[in-house]
Amino acid sequence: MTAPLFDWIRSLDEDSVAAWANKGLVRRGLKVLADGAGARWSTGAAEATAHIEGFTQHIGRVGFEHARCDCPAQVTCHHLCAFLLGLRQHLPAGEADDAADPAPAPADWLLAECAMLAPMLGAAALRKALQWLANDIEAELENEAGSITGTLELAETVVVRLPAVGGLAGALCSCRKPACVHRALVVLQARRAAGRPIPPLPPVALDPDAAERLGHLRGWVESLVVQGWSGSGQAFLDQGEALAVELKQAQMPRVCAALQQLVALLRQDRPGAQDALAALWMLLRGLQATPPPRPLRELTGVHRRGYGAVGELELHCAGVERWGTAGGHHGFSVHFWAPARQGYLVWSEVRQQALAPEWDPDQALAQADLGGLAVKAMLASPCMLAPGWVSPNGRLSGRDGTRLRALDGDVRLPVLDDLGPVIARMAAALHDDPWRLAAPAACCIAITEQAPLQGERNSGAWSMPVCDAAGNRVRLQGGFDGTVYQELHKGQRAGLRIAALFGALRIEGGELMLHPISVRWNDNAAWRDLSVPWLRASKEKPR
Repeated sequence: MTAPLFDWIRSLDEDSVAAWANKGLVRRGLKVLADGAGARWSTGAAEATAHIEGFTQHIGRVGFEHARCDCPAQVTCHHLCAFLLGLRQHLPAGEADDAADPAPAPADWLLAECAMLAPMLGAAALRKALQWLANDIEAELENEAGSITGTLELAETVVVRLPAVGGLAGALCSCRKPACVHRALVVLQARRAAGRPIPPLPPVALDPDAAERLGHLRGWVESLVVQGWSGSGQAFLDQGEALAVELKQAQMPRVCAALQQLVALLRQDRPGAQDALAALWMLLRGLQATPPPRPLRELTGVHRRGYGAVGELELHCAGVERWGTAGGHHGFSVHFWAPARQGYLVWSEVRQQALAPEWDPDQALAQADLGGLAVKAMLASPCMLAPGWVSPNGRLSGRDGTRLRALDGDVRLPVLDDLGPVIARMAAALHDDPWRLAAPAACCIAITEQAPLQGERNSGAWSMPVCDAAGNRVRLQGGFDGTVYQELHKGQRAGLRIAALFGALRIEGGELMLHPISVRWNDNAAWRDLSVPWLRASKEKPR
């Protein structure tokens, strides 16, 4: 029987060591191994020691936290990376021969009885992980050669690695905490998938921190209703923005987005604040109901991104937009039509201006690529995503491993003559879930009638009424910041007519509103991006 420590060491590779340290330290460690000058190795029954570059490394138990080096580095170092990776070639006789020994025993977290999970995982972490499972918050599991990787999409992506050997001591989580809810969650999911029992799930409920934040939100909303729109000063709106951040930190991004939308409309004194307040109040009432009227994860929005793997997915770029929010975020989005899914997908990059003042969306967009394909190449022809990751709400991930390649042919979009079916789908979705935020629907519309641009700069907004071929009236709307208004105004002054529009359709105050992203003029078969007109250099500007 091989020592558990040596089983674990043989299972290590560059990726697992990099997940513990970082890729830079692994590269330096591999360089030290390649040089090989002066390194000395020794192994005992259940321990190993090396001398690399004048420093001593030692490990006597399974787990990265038990690896030690006497160099001056505070946390970890490239010597330990070289030690752990090089040690695989210096095991005692017979240990390096996989065929000489039986397979390692199943992991301790899999064999353990339910009563032992609390001391193994931490009682608090186990309790919260069970609550997450009850609320349908789960990680995406990948099982390869007995090693399990769990990816959890929260405010930030968290990755947990359970090695094939070494048990819980060899597990890693990207949050860097030794006993965390993420690791406990992946262990529970892996046990359940293997047919092993897990403790009973608690009732579906918000955790105390989230419930407290909702109480603060209710008080804020009630104050807004009592004092009215005119009484909501800037300090009160600032309080609302701060509360939105707290709601996001409490794992309620959907409530955060609803509150941010309301605050932005109040700051700009724009129509639609009443609808936004009603939507927020419905969401708040739903979350405070027992039992909740919808699955809790839908109401909180925690799992809205949960990406799933896809392959061989053809994409046609519909438009590119540059945008900013009242909350201080800015970025860009690239929209695609996916014929096989009969729907639109979007890939975005975003930064908070206060935290990354040097990041410029225009510069980032000019240099951006998704899966190795530059944005400008996506505009020129269809492309194939293979492999990639897509969320249920149509977002594309740019995670490592994504690959995109250009295809021959022309970009083709489904231009609608009648918005009726889209409107019916939006109404049906709202009927099925009245607690949801009415998400705009991406669509491409043929325009048969258009009125002149309307609006004054003093009001901060412009609009333009248009009609589709079926007579459905839609109002284009936006602010004077950016280039959308300028591009439409230039086209109108040049006598051009809008042949088709791609944008985000929403229902506001009983009226169809469209945020335009790209336009096709009557004198040109190509599309023009309204917020980044410089991006498609091959296009002619309106005369």
